[in-house]
Amino acid sequence: MVGLSSDEEIFSCINILVEFIIGSQKYLMYQEFEQLTERVTTFIEYCNGEYTREEMISLYQGVIFKCSEFYQVLKNEHRINVYFLGQDNQNIISKCFHEENTVFKGFFSNDKSSLLFLKGMVEKPEAKYHVLIQNVDDVSEELAGLLTSFDEVISYKKLVRELIGNFVYYSNYDYYYLSKNIKENTDSEILAAGSSYSMFGLSERSFDKSVLNLSLASQDLYYSRKIVKEALKYSRNIKYCIIGMSYYSFHYDLSRSKKEAVNRINKVYYPIFKDSHHFEVKDSVTSSDMNFDNNLSFLYHIIFNKIKLDQTIIDAVIVHDSYFNNNINRELFSLLGNIRLEDMDLSQKVAVGQQRAEQHNQLLVHNETVKENTNVLKNLINYLNEERITPVVVAFPATEYYQNFFDPEFKTVFYEVMNSLANTHIFKLVDLFDSDDFVESDFLDMDHLNEKGAIKVTNMLNIVLDSL
Repeated sequence: MVGLSSDEEIFSCINILVEFIIGSQKYLMYQEFEQLTERVTTFIEYCNGEYTREEMISLYQGVIFKCSEFYQVLKNEHRINVYFLGQDNQNIISKCFHEENTVFKGFFSNDKSSLLFLKGMVEKPEAKYHVLIQNVDDVSEELAGLLTSFDEVISYKKLVRELIGNFVYYSNYDYYYLSKNIKENTDSEILAAGSSYSMFGLSERSFDKSVLNLSLASQDLYYSRKIVKEALKYSRNIKYCIIGMSYYSFHYDLSRSKKEAVNRINKVYYPIFKDSHHFEVKDSVTSSDMNFDNNLSFLYHIIFNKIKLDQTIIDAVIVHDSYFNNNINRELFSLLGNIRLEDMDLSQKVAVGQQRAEQHNQLLVHNETVKENTNVLKNLINYLNEERITPVVVAFPATEYYQNFFDPEFKTVFYEVMNSLANTHIFKLVDLFDSDDFVESDFLDMDHLNEKGAIKVTNMLNIVLDSL
């Protein structure tokens, strides 16, 4: 709760505390619980009228202080006994408990002998507080009677749903994906880096050789180079490096794009590299900040070791072979939102394609960025050549609706740079931007491929790589 800034976030935390207090009258015996209740009541009464932010913050800090005191009471007086009934299907429970606060009593099955043994343990007079994490579908009459013996019963399925749900949709997925996989000691022969074009445009499972794809949305050449160099410290079997680009990539600098830089550099690249390029970082973000409802919110901080639990969830959700998985799919990131390209009429496709292309056309004025990015790519290709890794620069395709409004000057500049580099550097260029091999059904939106299109690109690259 500490560090919250907006009124909305503060009031949200107060609401969580209210729900906890209402459902936790068993703590009335504690003076600290009563004092916490009084502080929350005072805060609410004050904020229901006209209030100043300064006084509101002061009252809120008082609530936080009392909350901390009450937490310490529970921590010091209750080493919580935790029992698990059923199976830990996601393998996230036993190794994530807070060792200072909890005693894990073990896993129990839903049979008569286990239930009787559990009940006996709970009824021991020296035990003070008991939490049961339950993963059993059929609750028998005997089990229902046993549940009343516990101070808290937590649904395992609900816990997993909230852990996974909070991680995937509300936390910094790209940071965790990159920070985990960039240091993954894999046997991959192919390393890929680049913007969303290579993130969407490659089907990792369709490559003939194993691949580690570290491409991310809005990734520019500067950060692609940093990613490649860092990843190669850990993955020593790499023989090919795919550098995903568009014709406008030389004109694009993430650190000079303020809106994107705030989201991408603050949250992803600066926490990993401590390098913000031309952007001034103020508050970088890495925490997953999981939020749980009602009593579970409070128990979560007492029972679980947050660092261990976060890492366990990261390991469960993120795998190195693809950015996309059962929880994260390409459709979530479509620039068309919930609308499918095939369901749009022609006039809509033309209008959206024009809008998207003209957004990129504004980059043409960045001549200094072209010079800088030329040197960045030159340096990266040099490095790969020295490491005896073959660079494969790929310009990914786009729909005709995008191509028709895309300024051809980008292509002119792109080939001027690439032809110049070809005189002194060894690399393979694969230009698919306006390839006739791609049709509308290969695209997710105006300039990003769907899975079908990604498989098509990957099959083409398999042929290229086999020829090198």
